[in-house]
Amino acid sequence: MTDNSSTDQAALPEIEHATVRVIALSGYGDIGRNMTIVETRDDMIIIDVGVMFSDPLHPGVDLIISDYTYVAERLAKLRGVFFTHGHEDHIGGAPFLLSEIAEGLDETIPFYGLPLTRSLLSEKIKEHGLTDYVDLIATQSGDVIEAGNLEIEFFSVAHSIPDSAGIIVHTELGALVHTGDFKIDHTPILGQTTDLARLSEIGDSGTFLLCADSTYADVAGYTLPEETIRPVFEQIVSNAPGRIIFATFASLISRIQMIADTSLDTDRKIFLNGRSMLRATKFARELGHLDIEENRLLSLDQFKRSSNDRTIIVCTGSQGETNAALTRMANETHPHVSIGRGDTVVLSSNPIPGNETAVSNNINKLTALGASVIHNKVANVHVRGHASAEELKLVQHLVRPEYFLPAQGEYRHLIDHQKLASDVGAYSESLLLGTDGDVFDFVIDTNNDTNTSHLRADQVGKIKSDYVFLDRGRKFPTSQEAINERLLLSDNGLLAVFGVFRKSEMKFIETPSVHAYGLDISTGRLTEDLESALSQQIKNYPHASITPEILENLAEDVLRNLVVEETSMRPDFLINFVIN
Repeated sequence: MTDNSSTDQAALPEIEHATVRVIALSGYGDIGRNMTIVETRDDMIIIDVGVMFSDPLHPGVDLIISDYTYVAERLAKLRGVFFTHGHEDHIGGAPFLLSEIAEGLDETIPFYGLPLTRSLLSEKIKEHGLTDYVDLIATQSGDVIEAGNLEIEFFSVAHSIPDSAGIIVHTELGALVHTGDFKIDHTPILGQTTDLARLSEIGDSGTFLLCADSTYADVAGYTLPEETIRPVFEQIVSNAPGRIIFATFASLISRIQMIADTSLDTDRKIFLNGRSMLRATKFARELGHLDIEENRLLSLDQFKRSSNDRTIIVCTGSQGETNAALTRMANETHPHVSIGRGDTVVLSSNPIPGNETAVSNNINKLTALGASVIHNKVANVHVRGHASAEELKLVQHLVRPEYFLPAQGEYRHLIDHQKLASDVGAYSESLLLGTDGDVFDFVIDTNNDTNTSHLRADQVGKIKSDYVFLDRGRKFPTSQEAINERLLLSDNGLLAVFGVFRKSEMKFIETPSVHAYGLDISTGRLTEDLESALSQQIKNYPHASITPEILENLAEDVLRNLVVEETSMRPDFLINFVIN
């Protein structure tokens, strides 16, 4: 949730000795653009740099990133960027941050992440031609990195992508714990669990702030383990009469491993399809996270020659993305796969809010082509990768922070997470609520009279944190004006008019041309009525007073009345008259 009001960044108070500043730059009030800044007087680090995907309210926009001005103005203090895992809402903004700060760097900036995260980052930065500006460093859970006077520690968490981590920032005030995305799964497919023992230890040694994943704070109970869907997959693979198409997230490597495991004792071969799917599985196999024997994987040429009814296709498109493999299959535009009777399609995901219509459209189209479509409403083919309420309460209980700042969720999720913290004993004074751009200073207050001290948290301001839109790969200003105009045009349509008027004869050389866009109306009739009405009205004007502006205003009035009368719509106008 972005609030456009902001404090002048220069007006923020100076950071004093032994003060830790935490900035909820983005991802605090909406889903995506996750980015948190931790700053002291001499040093600054960033945790995650994510993107947000576009939606129907942002037509023409490919991605939404954060405003990096605050970072760009303090590059001398930046000691590194630390990534919790390789999902786009946590790493997708990295090349855009780097491109903005590259010219101001005196030396390469270190980017840290576990091996799969590093591999995915490397590919992105290479695509943008920015490898000379960054030092990509692979870490492991348990590693501690010195960043000026700060120490940054990675700890293991279970999530829906391998090599996920939470981050502990060791400061003069104690520890700051940032969970990243996580769940508690004691039987993970790939063996990576959330390190509850380390969280308990850091709770015992003193944590001044916990920032925790709030995505499913409104869901009661516990998130189901990944293993719970294995029997369903086994049944699907055993009973499907023909080819099977599994659509899932490319980064959900444990799900892809399960598909491979459940088909191990069959004669079915696996065809991986989709650019992001091929990239993610390539890295996962290289790093040992995905174990599929080479002779079970079909190349494109082998797939074209194979017996279709014994193939398992694993592809992208479970969210109805426009250019993803499954959507192209549903639209009958895929170059290599045609859906037909006997095919079984499994959508192994839940629709992300905003994608429901696209997913439903794909299901309908695939069903019409003859496929049997299985999704989470009819069978247990997906489990979430985020902690539910009881898991969040457990982490709160283990860490026992002096202050709590819910992160990574819509505003309602942040409120729900606050309530959960209160349920396990957190004092109301310790519950902070930050939205995008909020700045919090943590400082030790000392009472010389009583020789006592306590930690104090102050919200000291708000920095600029507006949406920055990437339009066909091009950045344009953060103002909503262009987006609002597109929405207006899509709602009301456009009438474009052009004509040449001969002033000496007080008439048009030719009938003005009228073009309607997004309006179900006869332009032939509009043209006739416009010319007739203008011919009558201009008789009231002396020759000398006729200007293009007068003609354009008259034309707009005439057309507006005609269109409202026939369609009740109020279109925008693009009118250009030339006087000869």
